[in-house]
Amino acid sequence: MAQKGKGKKIRFQHGTTFPVALGVIGLALIGLILYARGTVDSSDLPPRPRVVAEQAAGTYDHWHVAFGVYNCSAYAGNVVGEQGVQENRGVHSHDDGVIHYHPFDSAVSGKRATLGKYFDTYGIEASSENVELPASQGGLVLDESAGCDGKDAKLQTVVWNDASKPDTFYLDNGDPDTIRIDRDGMAIALVLAPDDFFKTENIVEPPSAANLAALGAADGGAAPVDTTPITVTVGSTGSVAPSDSVAPVVTTPASAPPASS
Repeated sequence: MAQKGKGKKIRFQHGTTFPVALGVIGLALIGLILYARGTVDSSDLPPRPRVVAEQAAGTYDHWHVAFGVYNCSAYAGNVVGEQGVQENRGVHSHDDGVIHYHPFDSAVSGKRATLGKYFDTYGIEASSENVELPASQGGLVLDESAGCDGKDAKLQTVVWNDASKPDTFYLDNGDPDTIRIDRDGMAIALVLAPDDFFKTENIVEPPSAANLAALGAADGGAAPVDTTPITVTVGSTGSVAPSDSVAPVVTTPASAPPASS
């Protein structure tokens, strides 16, 4: 006698609804896991925001990146103002050609630390083909379609991962907003120039790159500060950059005898 039930097929009472529902739930869980991996760790990756550091009683990152805009034949003036058009969230400048990047929250830290966050502070509009600075920044427009002095031109973002190595850089012809700021001491330039300009011997860093460490120190960043007193002779020419973090200045009358050693 054949075994009872042998050869019978098992069918779900409600057809395929149940297995389809399980599949949808499974895909949703996978999506949530991938989303969490892309967002939760943003505060743990550098640059670390101040809020996380305070909660962990640790330190937060305070980075400096040389930045400039090159228009056909020369660098334009620096971005001005500390605040810009919106709250800077720890991403701003000091009229010095430097991006001061010390994020206040996770929205501008970790993987979200991009050149676009700096643009947001000042209302700079950028794409792969043009860059437009607001009226508060002089209203400069870099546009590939306008060219340079009658020549066809390209807009490229030039990135130096280490500003102390001016001959080592890469070119990016995509959206400048997406350029990652993933380390201290970088240099970045938006360059509109004729095609033949983009040769190693022609590309130079933004002017602020040569003095990046000192400019960072003036902002209270991680760059070292020389605490040796500076002696300035009264009546002599020269200037000392204003800062609340530089060494004290000792003035000596021009006619005074030299101090004994």
